[in-house]
Amino acid sequence: MIKTKTTYDVFHYTVQKDNIDQGLRDIARHFVPEYHDSSDDQLSITRLNGGITNILYLVEDKSIEPKAKDLPVVIRLYGYKSEDIIDRKNELVVQTEADLNGLGAKFYGLFDNGCIYGFIPGRPLEHQDLSEPKLQRLIAREVGEWHSLEMPTRKQPSVWSTIKKWAALAPEVYPDAKRQDYYKTLRVPEMKQEFKQLEETLAKLNSPIVFCHNDLLSRNIIVDGEEKASFIDFEYANYNFRGFELGNHFNEYAGFGPDYSLYPTEEQQNIFIQEYLTVLNKGEKPSDDQVHQLFVESNQFSLSSHLFWGFWSIVQAMNSEIDFDYLEYGKARFDRYWATKEKFLSITP
Repeated sequence: MIKTKTTYDVFHYTVQKDNIDQGLRDIARHFVPEYHDSSDDQLSITRLNGGITNILYLVEDKSIEPKAKDLPVVIRLYGYKSEDIIDRKNELVVQTEADLNGLGAKFYGLFDNGCIYGFIPGRPLEHQDLSEPKLQRLIAREVGEWHSLEMPTRKQPSVWSTIKKWAALAPEVYPDAKRQDYYKTLRVPEMKQEFKQLEETLAKLNSPIVFCHNDLLSRNIIVDGEEKASFIDFEYANYNFRGFELGNHFNEYAGFGPDYSLYPTEEQQNIFIQEYLTVLNKGEKPSDDQVHQLFVESNQFSLSSHLFWGFWSIVQAMNSEIDFDYLEYGKARFDRYWATKEKFLSITP
């Protein structure tokens, strides 16, 4: 039975752009008992790579012994207007419940423009790692564990409501006139109609609704000693279709480039799917029919993943201060949707 947690620490403090290091140290000293008396010189700060929604920093007093999932700590500064794309209340529920139930790192609490949690030791993966069979199996096992959980959040699939929300924020005319011609190539009005049709089509698959991470890109997967995969960054975690989780993850084999020649073959997907279903079947190997059914779900729901992150990219392009070409990435996702739509929807259960 899942445990519940109702209290968490909130510190009304804003980290200022012109004095980030001092703000991060103040946050660490407030939340982490072991760091209360650490001086500025003792608290080292390292910016972590990989985030394109927020900025992550590792804060550590190296004179204090690390403690897995607790010390050192990661401080996340929220991206500008990221509340337009992320349900912070839902994220808070997931973070606190995950902490209490041993899923992910220790969650320390919130401050005005971010949050702080423990550091999970291990190796963050690169997108080229995702196709390595041993790592595929480790990741699949962890996905199976996630999908076996019950969480005290709304048990409705989030993909369609989220796409609808983000699509409503996508303008007809891009606010930067210099990029308006490029923006037209994304065919945004068509994509707004596509997601409604796709929702009707994929409903026929009856994909089970489970608790999903929803953002299993390579850098959100930490492998410790090649024996255990752990997931970080729960901003998009919510109930969703299992087909979306797997299809979305398979799309991440391409990286941020993206290079879709790296999209997993049927053989590669089946390695993942067989391991995943074995976890859900409590050790019993799945039948060929079960594997093929999930292969169909994964590839067809991979189309919804392109719409999901394509509209996300448009919203981010208008708001984010992170140096990343969101519009170019969004176009790549929409282009991939058109390139694979007919092929994937023709795969039969």
